[in-house]
Amino acid sequence: MKTLSFLTLFVSLFFVGCASETTPFVEKIEPQAFVLHRENFQPELSLTGSVQSEKEVPLSSKISGHVEALLVDVGDSVLEGQVLLKYVLGDNASQVDFQNSLLQLDTTKMVAEDAVRSAHVNLQTMESQHNQNIKQTDVSIQKIFETLLTKINNTKTLSQQILRFLDQTMGASSQFRYQEDGTTVEMLGYGNTVDKQKLLNWIENLARKYPEKNVDRWNISEQEILLEARSQIDFLKDLKASTELFYQLAVHTPTVSDFSAEKRDKIASQAADYLRSIDADIFALQTQMESSIVEKETLQAGLLKTYNAIKDAEAQLQLSQASSENQVSSAQTRVNLAQTFQKELILRAPFPGVITQKFVEVGELVSPGNTVLELADMSILKVNTSIPDTFIGKIKKGMKADILLDGISGTYQGEISKIYPSVDSQTRNLGIEITFLDPSDDIKLHMFARVLLRFDSEQIFFVPREYISYAADKSFVFLKDGTKVSVKTGTEKDGFVEIFSEELQEGSALLFPSSL
Repeated sequence: MKTLSFLTLFVSLFFVGCASETTPFVEKIEPQAFVLHRENFQPELSLTGSVQSEKEVPLSSKISGHVEALLVDVGDSVLEGQVLLKYVLGDNASQVDFQNSLLQLDTTKMVAEDAVRSAHVNLQTMESQHNQNIKQTDVSIQKIFETLLTKINNTKTLSQQILRFLDQTMGASSQFRYQEDGTTVEMLGYGNTVDKQKLLNWIENLARKYPEKNVDRWNISEQEILLEARSQIDFLKDLKASTELFYQLAVHTPTVSDFSAEKRDKIASQAADYLRSIDADIFALQTQMESSIVEKETLQAGLLKTYNAIKDAEAQLQLSQASSENQVSSAQTRVNLAQTFQKELILRAPFPGVITQKFVEVGELVSPGNTVLELADMSILKVNTSIPDTFIGKIKKGMKADILLDGISGTYQGEISKIYPSVDSQTRNLGIEITFLDPSDDIKLHMFARVLLRFDSEQIFFVPREYISYAADKSFVFLKDGTKVSVKTGTEKDGFVEIFSEELQEGSALLFPSSL
């Protein structure tokens, strides 16, 4: 124990002596730095995902019923339109409703066709009757006006005969004697005198105003015939007035040896007969004219009636056609619905593919919307995965990729077929889809897949992981002068990490964070 203490004391004194004889030395250590140099590097990005089908859809029931037959199982390949499953209703109501709808459609069509056919026949009958009425009316109106025209011409013949009688009788002045001056005669009962010359002038005017002529039916219209009738009536009235004056003149003319009372009475009697004939003709012509107008209006009213009947028949035909179309359309709709319902009793494959899942068995009850099978199109397979947003600028559609599948040896070729439009705000990853270029039957849906993307070679900076600082999901490095630079990180290999920043240059020196 004493020996050990002595030895300790000796060593201590030795070091103290040495210290007193030498100058103390403190080494100045420079902060550790890493100088950046670009390296030629071909980046690779390894991703993981799962195998999916381009088209994988659930097949659902559209009706309520029991599964009568299930004709496929999971893993079966099917063709487009192939029957997969059949339903059945307990009371077979769909088939009964379908047959009833067909029968009702046939009945509706027959009734509708009969209604339209009947309306057509009625319209044709009305049109035929109307055309016949037009012909009959034309003939009847023609006869009416021919009769009226004959009457006009007959009265004209009589009128001209009377005019000639008056003119000839009045012109034979030796047959008449007049009071005192030989120009006037007292008209008994009238209190005035008759001027013989004025009467002659009046008769001459009538002859000029109403010349002796007959009217041809084929050169005159119905309206002109009516005007001619009215003109003839006016003429007869004027002629009657002239004849009455003549009659008064004749009966009051004094008799002489060459103008005996017998001759005077004969002339007066003839004038009286003419007056009666004129009255009869005026009445007959007036009646005939009015009758012609009434008969024509009656016939035209008949035409209007048949014309309106045609319009009613046309409207009935249109109504029947519209009603028939509506009825047939409604019946056809019911048939279509029944046919659709019939089709829904059979589930067919909408596209070729493989049955991936089965959710029902024979005999089970299903309701509308229940998923019964799942079908996938295995001709186009893809891997759904995502990449960090730092690689967004390096990828594009059509870019090739290697795909490795657990449990299957070898590498499959693929290409980027879809790039999603937005980055996940939480993970900062961007979704992509990679489609197999050479899929095989060994590939199964939802298999775990590894994807390798190889990018073009480029000059990049790699730094030791320890030179990167992290804070609040951001990465930093420090320059030799202490400047803090924000960077993005990329590929990592052998403890070195790829960094990106526009502030970093070739030859820039980075400080080890702990040396600050």
